[in-house]
Amino acid sequence: ELPNCKKLDCSNTQLTKLPKLPNCIHLMCAYNEKLTRLPKLPKCEELNCSNTELTHLPELPNCKKLDCSNTQLTELPKLPNCKKLDCSINQLTELLELPKCEELNCSENRLVNLPELPKCEKLNCSDNQLTELPELPNCETLNCFNNKLTKLPELPKCKIVDCSDNQ
Repeated sequence: ELPNCKKLDCSNTQLTKLPKLPNCIHLMCAYNEKLTRLPKLPKCEELNCSNTELTHLPELPNCKKLDCSNTQLTELPKLPNCKKLDCSINQLTELLELPKCEELNCSENRLVNLPELPKCEKLNCSDNQLTELPELPNCETLNCFNNKLTKLPELPKCKIVDCSDNQ
């Protein structure tokens, strides 16, 4: 157990398990090919667990920034405070509510729909199975190529859109 640890960087190691981290705010454990589980992280605000073999994430009620790209995840926990999420290159079929999310990269999954994204300014949802998008009132950059979209929502603030290869 590391009861007083606020920041831990154990990226690019051979660790298979992490100790209890009850007060950890920043955890970087990317590029750990043998890491399959994380401990409870009740205070974690920033987590990078990309490029691991994780199949499950703990509850992350305080997480503001999460990079869980290129893992083995099939679902995510509730992320009520997440502002920046990269969950690309996984096996996700759905995303739960992301009320505060400003930047979302959920490309290369198995998503068929997205939750409401009222604050989202930057969205990459390419390479999924989306048939429609939610309203995106604040979106400035949208990459939604290689889906099954037949129409786009109104995008009043959008400056860049790539919706190629939809059928």
